[in-house]
Amino acid sequence: MMKSKWVALVLALSIVINLLLTGFVIGQSSKPRLAGDPTRMFPRWVHTLPEPRQQELRPLVREQLQVMRPPIREMRQQHRTLQAAIGAEPFDAAALAAALTQLRQHHLQVQQLSHDAFVAFVGQLTPAERQELVEDLRAPKPRTWHRPHPPQ
Repeated sequence: MMKSKWVALVLALSIVINLLLTGFVIGQSSKPRLAGDPTRMFPRWVHTLPEPRQQELRPLVREQLQVMRPPIREMRQQHRTLQAAIGAEPFDAAALAAALTQLRQHHLQVQQLSHDAFVAFVGQLTPAERQELVEDLRAPKPRTWHRPHPPQ
């Protein structure tokens, strides 16, 4: 008798937990997704621009992000191909060299797209904003990491 009460209690508790989790998942999936701030990919000084100016530049940034997305995905795939070539048994040096060549060529294309996007972005800045960018680029950057030398 006591055992059946425990089984019923555990079953009821399990149903409650499952209903709560199901409700949470449904609630999360029905929320609108925020795209975030597209200017986060640009230097930190962009965030110092007045909000109206940031709003003016956001459409250009969104367009540039949409253009960059497919090449970046392709680069990730090429990294996986490279990793597979490195870990292949038996090791095939020619396959690794080919994967590196393909990755290098694609990296150059992505870099060119990135440079074109940056030129278009800077072209939309006012002379004063461009001067701020120049000053930011000249400023020494604090090191974010430092590996101390091991004791000898």
